[in-house]
Amino acid sequence: MIRRFAALYDAHVGFETIGGHKRPLHDPKALDVTLQFLSDFKPHDVFLMGDILDCGAVSHHNKGKARKVEGHRIVQDAELCRKLVIDPIESVVGRGGALKYVVGNHEDWLQDKLDEDPTLEGLLDVGHLLAFSTGDFPLWLKVGRHSAGPRLQVPQALLYPRRHDQRRGELRQARGDRLRLQRALRPLSHLTKVDPHVTG
Repeated sequence: MIRRFAALYDAHVGFETIGGHKRPLHDPKALDVTLQFLSDFKPHDVFLMGDILDCGAVSHHNKGKARKVEGHRIVQDAELCRKLVIDPIESVVGRGGALKYVVGNHEDWLQDKLDEDPTLEGLLDVGHLLAFSTGDFPLWLKVGRHSAGPRLQVPQALLYPRRHDQRRGELRQARGDRLRLQRALRPLSHLTKVDPHVTG
């Protein structure tokens, strides 16, 4: 049997404030189209490849800019992300399949906030915020801290789940796996673009 998978990047579920007005960063129409595609495609595995939750409320870009984050709540954004993205995908992924989440640089801002204020430990964890059940989706990976190197590293362990103790060696192969995955998905990238000239 051939295993089908789908990968989603950069949904950026969350909000920003521009000119005193709060507006969504995510595109509801693009999410609807994506979820309809997943429902039709029926993938065994879905990879959420980072920046699914925007985390702008704790972004270092907004540090010291109270008006930029006024009214923004990370818990509300996480609840919206679960409702718009996680719950629908969980309903598509069947038994024997898995939802696999890789923390992107935006979700990693939560760790930066914890480094600033360790008293928030246990409250600002992506798995906790998005209410993941490790029993249902056993593969929950955070791939290191982001640096000046590649923005995202996809370990082979993510693509081919194996025993936990074997994953360390596979992380060394991450760069090649990331490039192969990017090349495989590049022909599909036009499907995620929204043409501002097209009216719905």
